[in-house]
Amino acid sequence: MHTPLIKFPLYLAILTVSNQLLAEEQSPTDTQLDKQVITATRTVEGLASLPYTVQIIGQDEIAQQATPGQELGSILGQLVPSLGAGDNSVSNYYQSLRGRGVLVLIDGVAQRSNRGVSRQLSTISPSSIERIEVISGATAIYGAGATGGVINLITKKASEDGLNFHTEIGMTTSTEDLDSDNHTYTLVQDIAGKFDKFDFLAGISLEQRGNYVDSNGDQIATDPNQLARDNTDTLDLILNAGYQISDTSKIRAGIQYFDEEMDTDSAADFGTPSQAYLGLPQGVIGKAGDYKPQPIDGLDLNQQPATNRQSFTVDFSEENFFGQSLIAQASYRKQDLYFYPYLGAPLYIQTDWNNAASLLGQGASTSEALFGSSTAGSTITQSRIETTTLDFKIALDSQFDIAGKKLGLTYGFDYIQDTGNQTSTEYNYNEYLASGQTTLNETGTVVDAGPETDTTTQAAFLQAQFAPIDALTLRAGIRYEMIRAEVDDYVSGDDVLNAAFYNSQLEDPTLQALAGQNGMTPNQFLEYVTGIEATALQGIGADRYIKYSDTVATREGGKKTFDDTLFNVGAVYDIDQTQQVYLSFGQGFSVPDITRLLRNVSIFTDNADAKPVLESKNIDAIKTNSWDLGWRGQFDSIEVSAATFFNSSDKSIYFNPTTGEAELLNQEEEIWGFEGLINAYLTDTINTGATYSYTRGKTRGDEGGWVSLPAERVAPQKITAHLGYQMPGIFNMRLQALHLSDYKEANREGNSATMVPFVGYTTFDLLTSFELLKGRLAVSIRNLANKEYQHLYNQVRGYPSTGVSSDLPAQGRTLSMNYSIDY
Repeated sequence: MHTPLIKFPLYLAILTVSNQLLAEEQSPTDTQLDKQVITATRTVEGLASLPYTVQIIGQDEIAQQATPGQELGSILGQLVPSLGAGDNSVSNYYQSLRGRGVLVLIDGVAQRSNRGVSRQLSTISPSSIERIEVISGATAIYGAGATGGVINLITKKASEDGLNFHTEIGMTTSTEDLDSDNHTYTLVQDIAGKFDKFDFLAGISLEQRGNYVDSNGDQIATDPNQLARDNTDTLDLILNAGYQISDTSKIRAGIQYFDEEMDTDSAADFGTPSQAYLGLPQGVIGKAGDYKPQPIDGLDLNQQPATNRQSFTVDFSEENFFGQSLIAQASYRKQDLYFYPYLGAPLYIQTDWNNAASLLGQGASTSEALFGSSTAGSTITQSRIETTTLDFKIALDSQFDIAGKKLGLTYGFDYIQDTGNQTSTEYNYNEYLASGQTTLNETGTVVDAGPETDTTTQAAFLQAQFAPIDALTLRAGIRYEMIRAEVDDYVSGDDVLNAAFYNSQLEDPTLQALAGQNGMTPNQFLEYVTGIEATALQGIGADRYIKYSDTVATREGGKKTFDDTLFNVGAVYDIDQTQQVYLSFGQGFSVPDITRLLRNVSIFTDNADAKPVLESKNIDAIKTNSWDLGWRGQFDSIEVSAATFFNSSDKSIYFNPTTGEAELLNQEEEIWGFEGLINAYLTDTINTGATYSYTRGKTRGDEGGWVSLPAERVAPQKITAHLGYQMPGIFNMRLQALHLSDYKEANREGNSATMVPFVGYTTFDLLTSFELLKGRLAVSIRNLANKEYQHLYNQVRGYPSTGVSSDLPAQGRTLSMNYSIDY
């Protein structure tokens, strides 16, 4: 049970704040075509000149959505049309942008690493963000990884002269169970100063989340897969400081420390042991009928799941560097990530050899004796990922006059050094099972979960912009990128764990005696017995996991280089002063997670031939081509945009839902869709708006035909809508809806056991705020109708890759209160 981080009595504090209201003028025209963005071309430019689908989310909109406990992925899923909906987890893996991966930046620094862990949107608190810029569509301007687009999170900076403070305190509770164990508490404190040439902002955000509760008032079980953010403690510290060196030059430094760790007494539920599975938890092999995971009290785990990120960034700008503008940036980032201990392959048959010998002596058949004396066993391991990234970028911007027309050139160089490794700590499986899945004691064995990988990226780029006439802006660019990957020698963790178990069996004197009676060596006899058992377990699909080996091989590491030249071109045409059309083509480039691809390499996948590890799997870069045709306009009090898109790639990553292995396939992928957005201010007090996105995709199947991509790749059709009412300076209200449609295309065309259909849902939120004599009070209700549903991830991954453990409901209705004040 949590000890509240925030001991101040929140109920009393919020309800006794003065209800005297003050007026504050609000403008209904927050979105203009000339808003400035900094992500699309590496320089500061107006939205009106960009041939991309661009969305800017301001601080007021972020603050309105950022109720206590609400994570950034869900906020963006509500506001960005073509981004998948959030799921209140630490991972944004299932949030594709136009069916592809998204590159997340913080203050222009790419948060990617050579370990593709999708926690970028959960390693910064919404309270630390001043503005969000979203560019949809493949782009190589920021390097590898942006095959679906870019999300740039811009942190808060000092904006007003003198010393200023901002304080927030808030709480969220389930309306279905008001117990304090289900509360979330938030405390935010910012201090900002601006004095002559120097400015700074220091901020701290503390958040403590309790249990998540479903629409029936029941606690939601711990999620060991994506890791929901229930029962976590979060600390986010930021420090931004800038100094104006001269009229044309400035230096800025930023530090962030983010730490989040689960603190729960509830163990994850993989299913109760089942006789049909020889004593394995029901969810290890496949989904167990209508079994629903339950919270299991009494978790004993020293290292609970955690995310720790430390970063330091320095920016230098000079507006007159030999007649050019110069921007240079250096950054260092370190991450340390822990996951929940996880059951997985290899599986074993644990045999009581004395009992087997007794049954054989009584005339039982070999099969009867073995299965009458055996139970299934598994491994349970906890993954840890450590990454270190050094990033340096430099860009110069030049302006030339050609016959009275301006030609802009932006060019520069990027250098990134990235190191990543993953290990797995083994826990005692028998103790874990005997305790009812609650006790996790380390065995002392730590194995590699893929080889350690170092990557060095070097890239040079050139972007040009030219306006031949006032109404037309042309843009084109080229980028050459080279990524060198160096992989260490690798000893497969599967091999180590498999050999350790079977070598312990070989030492059993009764097994040795039985082997002699059958004219075999202990190794031959155990391999023979394992084969019998695996064959007998074909009916439940366990045979693929149960294989005999007492061998541990070292696979030689190596080096591999990936490089490509990438192009982009686009045009923006002003129909008139209120609307534009644009067309663009861009190429993206990504290198898959090498460590992840090689994790499951073992003596079995190599067919006993331990070749160099880089030769064990298909490893290559993926190139994406993206086309974007759009229209946008600002008509008095109406903002509207629409775009159609198409992207294709020559390869695809496939995650086997049965074995959990990742593979790079030389199969084409094509994704297409449409997105639109409208915001309208009907009167001075009433506003409304909606977004729409439709994405579909297909890939080449094994037999050459096209097969639809599953829902985890191409987000289901999404519609959002809102209706707002504001009394300037007094009251603000927003009623919003999010609808996801059913998605069954992949289920119709693929294996119904692995291509699970997605069942859509609709949720409503009510967000309100009141301007007080001092400060602001926000009261919000999420899932207003208390809808019972499951997030996309919990539906499509619930069977059979992770068994019952991910088959979890979404949160029911919650009530949030948040008080903030600037002084």
